[in-house]
Amino acid sequence: QATPQRTASHGPAERSVGPLRDALRPQCPGPFSNRPYWAMFPPPRTSLVMSVKDVVQADYLAPPDSYSRVNNTMNSLDGLCSSIRLGIEESIVVYDRFVRDGEGSTPQATQVLERATGEAETAVREFEGTDEQLYLLEDLLRLLERAGRFDHWTRRYLGAAYEHPTHRVVARLADQAVRISKQVGRQKQVLNALSYLATIPMEYDGREKIVETLSALPPCFAQVEVTTKSAACALPGDRDLVSYDPK
Repeated sequence: QATPQRTASHGPAERSVGPLRDALRPQCPGPFSNRPYWAMFPPPRTSLVMSVKDVVQADYLAPPDSYSRVNNTMNSLDGLCSSIRLGIEESIVVYDRFVRDGEGSTPQATQVLERATGEAETAVREFEGTDEQLYLLEDLLRLLERAGRFDHWTRRYLGAAYEHPTHRVVARLADQAVRISKQVGRQKQVLNALSYLATIPMEYDGREKIVETLSALPPCFAQVEVTTKSAACALPGDRDLVSYDPK
């Protein structure tokens, strides 16, 4: 019997969160039909966000076991990553609810955002060297954008772009990177990185997206020539690893 193969570009860590998040939303019509269950029935006052462990176990998010210990280990890793991502998604939903209610700057909202950001930072470090790390980084960047930490967002993205240039998350966030980096005066560095990625002599998922992002820029930015050597030296102090610790 053939053992199931794990595909890095379509791992359960990426696929599981969306459908599960949608499944947790009530399907009945009415004024609460578009609100997640934790918004309808919030956790006790002693807890800001319901733990994901109270919602779904990590084992549920992992594929079935096979005869391969390696596959089983990777499946467990995928399940754990998906569980963490679902918890981050819960925190984002709670924070966004505070913002919609005009309470985005309250201490409670700030605590939700800071706690989720800290947990995401830790998860990114702990999953270093795995495919799941980039999906956790994507969630971390969502939190950093909400917190207005655009310089740190840009540093993290540049680190991912140079360390994992062909990963789909890097291409998926290319448009955001151009926009956010402009707010902190680092757009040229991002454009250098994207131009370098577009010249990699191989086909990979997301390359068309990067080329599309560069093509949509004004003429003065459209032609950014970066050699391999210059790209490697473009950010001597900021070629941060994805596991970069701001502390």
